[in-house]
Amino acid sequence: MTSFSQDLCYGLRMLKNSPGFTAVAVLTLALGIGANTAIFSVLRAALLAGIAIPQPDRVVVVWTENPSRNFHHLPSSAPDYLDWKGSGVFEQLGAFQEDGFNLRIGERTERVMGLVVTSEMFPAADIKPWLGRVFLGKKMSGRDTTA
Repeated sequence: MTSFSQDLCYGLRMLKNSPGFTAVAVLTLALGIGANTAIFSVLRAALLAGIAIPQPDRVVVVWTENPSRNFHHLPSSAPDYLDWKGSGVFEQLGAFQEDGFNLRIGERTERVMGLVVTSEMFPAADIKPWLGRVFLGKKMSGRDTTA
């Protein structure tokens, strides 16, 4: 028997010998897991639900595909985005990329996931800021950058 299996058997024997402690431990774990599940379910439904986009039938996400290599839903390149933007096929076109960011609140810093977006993303998705204004795009040195 390995050390892990010996430890597991010993732990189960100790739990069997003290049923009161076992009941309290199992009840505490069940309440903690249930409370966390309930809290995160409510938070996800309230805060993390998808953005309500007016006329969702007119909004699409464009991906790059490479069927010969069995790659689907690949992020598109910047040149592809600029070509599609200049083609006039789309009424509005914005681009995004998922990225990690350091969020500092007081003395605490955490790594959070977010999106890097072009300035066209907000009008394309009809997203209005809660406070202030969205950032504006500027043409600088022939490249589309944000201000």
